[in-house]
Amino acid sequence: MARWRGTPYGMRTALEVATGVTGFVLDEPADRPFHVVVRVPPAAAGHLAVITRIVEAEKPAATTVEITVASRPPAADAAEPEEPS
Repeated sequence: MARWRGTPYGMRTALEVATGVTGFVLDEPADRPFHVVVRVPPAAAGHLAVITRIVEAEKPAATTVEITVASRPPAADAAEPEEPS
């Protein structure tokens, strides 16, 4: 996992491993450079403290972050992001 530290894939993987829940979504709004919105699946809402610690440790230093709990799970037909090469 160290190979992907500081990347969206690495952060998503760390969150999934730590919580045992899939479905985290990382958004990078075009109108807010160096800002990431982490959408937490409802099933992981009870782990917000550990999620916050992981996000703060894994994000690039110059990046701001916003953590929100998604109101509903992502669509089942949404493609899972692939591991970077």
